[in-house]
Order: sequence, then structure tokens, then C-alpha cells
Amino acid sequence: MLGPQAGGAAMAMQASISHVMHHPLGVFSMLVAISAAVPPLIRRLGLPDLVGLLAAGVLVGPHALNWVDSSSETVRLLSDLGAVYLLFTMGLEIDLEEFNRVKRRSFIYGLLILLIGVGTGVSIGLMAGFASVSCLLLGALMATHTPLGYPIVRSYGAQKDESVVVSVGSTIFTDIVALLLLAVGLGLGQGSLSGLGLGLLLLKIGGFALVVVIGIRWLGRRLVLRGISDENRMVLAVLVALFLASLGAELAGVEKIVGAFLAGLAVNSVLPEGRVKELHEGGRDKLVEPDGEPMLSVRDLQVYFPLKQTLWGKVIEQVKAVDGISFDVHRGQTLGLVGESGCGKTTTGRAILRLVEPTSGTVMFKGEDVGAMTHRQLTQARTDLQIIFQ
Repeated sequence: MLGPQAGGAAMAMQASISHVMHHPLGVFSMLVAISAAVPPLIRRLGLPDLVGLLAAGVLVGPHALNWVDSSSETVRLLSDLGAVYLLFTMGLEIDLEEFNRVKRRSFIYGLLILLIGVGTGVSIGLMAGFASVSCLLLGALMATHTPLGYPIVRSYGAQKDESVVVSVGSTIFTDIVALLLLAVGLGLGQGSLSGLGLGLLLLKIGGFALVVVIGIRWLGRRLVLRGISDENRMVLAVLVALFLASLGAELAGVEKIVGAFLAGLAVNSVLPEGRVKELHEGGRDKLVEPDGEPMLSVRDLQVYFPLKQTLWGKVIEQVKAVDGISFDVHRGQTLGLVGESGCGKTTTGRAILRLVEPTSGTVMFKGEDVGAMTHRQLTQARTDLQIIFQ
């Protein structure tokens, strides 16, 4: 048995630990430590970082170790910042030309998801005997889908793929419509909905979108034209625009993530290719003559796909999708692969990123052999290389 003094010391230690774990700085320190320690460990299992972070969140949450109170102001603030940053990143990194090209498909895809989700939710509600308003709210809930998987897509460098761009556009569309349905449902439930109120809500949302996009683009162009190259000032200007847009979205009657996405699109249009992400490197890239070491060097790249194999695994017939291609890309250069459909252009890009394993050949990126990279190094290389599938 512990003596009175030992028992008192243990209780004091437990009280101190509890105080630290529920103090804002303690919670913030623990979450930062989890964000730094978990991804490298989960990558060793071949799983995306996000899976490990989600598992860690469940572990320290109120339903397991109870180290973090999900209702605390600190956790709410950090969760809001995470959601805002995620949607801002989506808008910042999206290929605007591709987005404009596939916006019709994004709308159609989002509309189908919306109709299927609302129809499913309303049907379940009616079968369960819910009231009409409850059925509408359940349908709005079923119609939305989260962009939580976007970091996984981004880690593979596929954020500019056409299917991803279509999905991002449809996500924003369904979320906005679902939020409108939520507002309608709440208004009906409280008996305060009117045609004028709904019209004013739509007018506020439209006006807010115009103000955010036009205002941020106008301000951004003024900063760029004045030659502001100080990364600190530029980052601060972007953060101010981001948080003002998020706050304005809530004032307009929609979720802050909508404002964050619009802010990302506006900044993207002013600083193409997400230049804000690279300001820590010290200013804009300058074109250099191709007289140094190439950024990307491909030598004798081959990708063969087997068609027929013996019972012992010996390939007796194969398709030579890529057969001995070699090229260099220096800093500041642009290389185009041109050819008829099926000639191996996309397969070449996928083989460079090891999305398909090359049969033979070498790929060097910034002086490092891509074929010899670890999973962690390959993930970073895919983010730096980036590929836009046709």
C-alpha cells in the first residue's frame, strides 16, 4: 500500500497531467506531436498518412483514452482551421483551365450525386415514419460527401487529374445545395421560411461569391503589379484573404469551407500553379539555360505488359507499351510527348512516377534514382513532379 504522502503525490501528479492535457497549449502540443510522429510510422505499413492520423485521433479522443475533449474551444478552433485549410488548398492547386473545361461534367456529376443522395435520404425517412422536414434534412445529409480523401490523392501527385478536378467541383456544388436544403428545412421546422427569405439567402450567397472572387483577384493583382516579393507579406495577405472569406461565408449563410474554396480559386487565378506554396524557397523561379544537370532524366525506359504466361510464370506474349524512350528535361524547359492514341504517352508518365513499374530503364529526378526511392521519398517526388493525365 502507498502511504499518505505517496498517495498525495500520485494524486497531485495525476492532477498536473490532467491540467496539462486539458490546457490549450497542452492540447496543441499533443496534436502537433501526433501530426509529426504518426505519418512516418504509418508509411512503414504502406498506408496513407491520413489513415494513421484518423486512427490516432480516435485513440486520443473521448471514446478511447479521452485525452482530448472534442467539445473544447481549442479542438474546435483547430478542426475549423484544418477544414478551412483543406478546402483552400483544393482551390489553390486545382488546374483552372481544366476546371473550366470540365465544369459541365462537374455540374452533371454533382447533380446526380445530389439527386441520388436526397432521394435515398427522403426514402429512408419516409419508410421510418419521419416528418417531411426530417426527411428533407436526412436527404441533405446523404447528398453531401467529404473531401477528406483529398490529401491521399495529393500525396500521389494526382490532384490535377481530370477525375479529381470533376470530383472537387461536384463536391462544392453538392455541399452548397445541401446547405441550402438545410436552411430550407430549418426554416420550415421553425415556421420562419418565406419566399422572400429564401430569395435573400440566394442573393447573399451570390453576392458573397462575387465579392470574394473579384475582391481577392483585384487585391492580388495590385500586390503582384507592385512587385511585392517579400514572402512574409505575401503569405500574410493570403491568410487575411482566406480568413475573411471564411468569415464572410458564414455571414452570407453558408459554411466557411465554401469561402475558403473560393479564396483558393481567387488566389490560384492571381498566382498560377499555386506559387504561394513555394514562397519559402525565396521568390519566383527563373528560367535557366539547359547547360547544367537535368531536373528529369529518362534513359531506355521500357514498359511491357504480359498477355500470355505459362503455368510457371514465363511470359510468352507481351505488349510493348513503351520501348526504350530516353529524354532530358532541364529547369525552365517544357517537353511535349506527341503521338497517336495508344502510343504510350500516358504510360510513360505513369512509369516515371512508378504508378506502373517499368520493365527496365532508369529515371533520375534531381539527381536521385526514382527506382531506388523509398516509399516516403517516392511520395514526395510524386508531389514535386506532378502529372496531368490526358
